[in-house]
Amino acid sequence: MALLCLNSCNTDEFDLDKLSDKVNWQPDVMVPVMKSDWRLFDLVNQDSTIFRVDEENLIRVIYREDSLVNIVVNDLFEVQDGQELMNESLDFDVLKIPDIHKADIIALTEFLKNIGGVYSTLDLDHKTTVTLPDYATSGNLGEYDLSIADLLEKATFAKGILKIDITNNTPVAMQPLFDLIFDGEDREQLDFGMIEPQQTITKEYDLSGRTVNSTLKFRLVKFSTPGSKKAVAVDGNTAVKLGVTISGGRITAGILNVTEDSKLKKSKNATVKLDDQIKLQRLKLKSGTMDYSVYSEFKNDVIVRFILPSAKVGDKVFYKDVFVGSKAKAEGTWDISDVDIDLGTVANKPYNKLPISYEVTIADGSNKFIFDSSEKVRLSLLLNEPKIEYAQGNFGKQQIKIKRDEIDIDMDFWDDIKGDFKIQNPELRFKIKSSAGVPGLLKLNLEASNKEGEVQKLNAQPQMVPYPVDLRESPLIGEVVYDNSNSDIVRIVSLPPSGKVEYDGILEINPEDNDDMNNFMSHESAILVDFEIDMPLVIQTNNLGVDERIGLTGSEFEKVTKAELVINYENEIPMDVEVKIGLLGEEDVVLEEISPDVLPAATVDKQGNAAGSTVGSIRIELTDDQLIKLKNSEAIGLVVRIKSAKGGDIPVRLLADYLLKLNVVVEASLDFTN
Repeated sequence: MALLCLNSCNTDEFDLDKLSDKVNWQPDVMVPVMKSDWRLFDLVNQDSTIFRVDEENLIRVIYREDSLVNIVVNDLFEVQDGQELMNESLDFDVLKIPDIHKADIIALTEFLKNIGGVYSTLDLDHKTTVTLPDYATSGNLGEYDLSIADLLEKATFAKGILKIDITNNTPVAMQPLFDLIFDGEDREQLDFGMIEPQQTITKEYDLSGRTVNSTLKFRLVKFSTPGSKKAVAVDGNTAVKLGVTISGGRITAGILNVTEDSKLKKSKNATVKLDDQIKLQRLKLKSGTMDYSVYSEFKNDVIVRFILPSAKVGDKVFYKDVFVGSKAKAEGTWDISDVDIDLGTVANKPYNKLPISYEVTIADGSNKFIFDSSEKVRLSLLLNEPKIEYAQGNFGKQQIKIKRDEIDIDMDFWDDIKGDFKIQNPELRFKIKSSAGVPGLLKLNLEASNKEGEVQKLNAQPQMVPYPVDLRESPLIGEVVYDNSNSDIVRIVSLPPSGKVEYDGILEINPEDNDDMNNFMSHESAILVDFEIDMPLVIQTNNLGVDERIGLTGSEFEKVTKAELVINYENEIPMDVEVKIGLLGEEDVVLEEISPDVLPAATVDKQGNAAGSTVGSIRIELTDDQLIKLKNSEAIGLVVRIKSAKGGDIPVRLLADYLLKLNVVVEASLDFTN
């Protein structure tokens, strides 16, 4: 293969002492045609950067091209800029209020005084023993107020349970009948039946649709007692105990005293918009903002707190407080840089979901919360310029197109190749540096051509691209190799590829896509593909070589009467060398072709290395016809062909320091009489 770089020689450099001495006639003159010593590595264009000598002294053709393919995270997906996470009115249908527990004691003296009749005449200022008569009466027998003003001034209930307890601590049974006045004319009659001494009776009432004032009024409208059959001890300090509990209260309107629990709460699961096949469980943003707009219809100044319950900065839950004046609007920007978001907390769809919660509280300085469920909070959230720091989830089955492009392999030496040859075990490598946790299947289309326009396709089998399975081993460096087992790289090299090399293809992400895929990428993640072709010069050939043209003037041989062509050689290359000499006339028309014997190859060991050089001479006596043609020649054409021993069936290794010595002379007798 190295012979393709032969050059014409300067005849002044020939050492005539080294010419063959095997002569059976005495020439009058020796005319040197060519002579040179070649080391194999010198012959393969030492100035080229594609030739290397490996540690075994084997010549290799290596060509590299960096960044043939560069896939970054945004080639797989991106979080859409300017997407609206939310734009809605929050309807707070009800306000949950804390449970209310109140109790009051009605002193017996007051109770009996209001009843009137015989009971109003009893002297109960001191303990006494008396027989109490039976008694019954009705009318306005007194009002007893139970205040809940520490919680609310007025409230209309959507739901709630009113529980009233009455305990009889007197020594006689009684049956009181109360009207419970909620608001204005709205009242509920409370009939507890007969209450025995020391007995407690409880009644429950549904507050749905009722309006309750800050004071619950219990108006006694009927009373009866069977009295006592005998004298009983009576103490004016004994009492009737009245207790009230409101539980599960939800109101639709009202005026409440502000407490720590006076909060309106609402939540929503916003969807982060990605390509349909992307299912992210985790997303960490390097930078980004949310533009918010909040309009409150409430009569109070409020603070609206946006909470991202599944998002954290460090170990803290991420939220934003926005002050909004009475019936006013607030706008601003929320910096969400460095936020780490769990998008997989929604059970029925554990991906791409960003839970957002809201709390509306009364701003500092207000002590009354004027609530009306018809009043709304209108808000919107807009995601701007999100830059991904890290993403994890299922990136889906995607196809990334590798655009058609051309590789200049810089192998112009192929232009000088003549004949058929085959390089053993060439490899086309794609060096992969991947910091993206995504499996990929490379489907490569590559074809090469020679100067004659013949085209050969690589016919490469799809190959899996190495990738890191977790962040700890990122970036992972590996390679995809095409050789004679999975492609037609041998045929491409044998063209040879002295024309164009073009490629395109597809990188199929997650080729076996399933819900269990756990891909990851960071903002620095990329899949970098570098190209390399490696051809160890282990050659099998039966007709490979170079052509040389050596100019001369045929008149130089005008007085020659007899001539012999002598070829002296020493061959360390483990390949046969065939030399053909052509006598060329005008326009390089071949007048005569002379074919000496083949110069034998150096012997080869079992590893394909040369074991010893061959040395010899070949003499060819020119016929009279050939001599005439020599005299009419304008040049001598030298055709050198190398071929593997035994007809090209044995591959040999071309080492850098193999030597080929070759000189060609014409020994001639002259006619000095003319």
